[in-house]
Amino acid sequence: MPEQTVLFTISGICFFIGIFFWIWISKLLKKKNLSKKIKRGIQLEEKAAQLLIKKGYTILSHHQKISYTAQYNRTQIPIKLETDYIVAKKGKTFLVEVKSGEHTAHILYAATRRQILEYYCASSYDGYLLVNMYTQTVNTIHFPFKQRNRNKFGLIILLFSIIVYMLAFSSEPYKTYGILLIGFALFITGIQKVFNA
Repeated sequence: MPEQTVLFTISGICFFIGIFFWIWISKLLKKKNLSKKIKRGIQLEEKAAQLLIKKGYTILSHHQKISYTAQYNRTQIPIKLETDYIVAKKGKTFLVEVKSGEHTAHILYAATRRQILEYYCASSYDGYLLVNMYTQTVNTIHFPFKQRNRNKFGLIILLFSIIVYMLAFSSEPYKTYGILLIGFALFITGIQKVFNA
């Protein structure tokens, strides 16, 4: 009987040591795999930079941070994003997203499309590029709707009109011109809001 108790105790201890060892090895392997993925990602981003340079783009920044504010119910929540690259070519700037998977590096892949769409909504670059490292291609992405806050023509006219009105406050004819310009600027701004909605 005492021998069975000792054997049972030893087997219980071995069992728990085995579970602990298995969990430790699993975590170690996950960490190693994650480290490999990060290292591979860095290498692919470096190769993507070389591909962009080869295609005539100039690298302006790497891992550029951009942000926007979303409203959740009535709470303003800052959303932070990090791009892979910002590049320039022929006087235009482009935001670049680098993908390496056979399926993930395509606009048909929903997560990739949504990520680039979020960049599109949060920023106002001249273009958006998806670098497909699987096929070694640089692809232009365009969405069929307008970005907000790109055309500020109406706001510039409004500001100019207010300045004219303030400067000419003492002179009656110029005050009238200032009021007319303010009305015109508000009209232009309203038209833009209708078309950008």
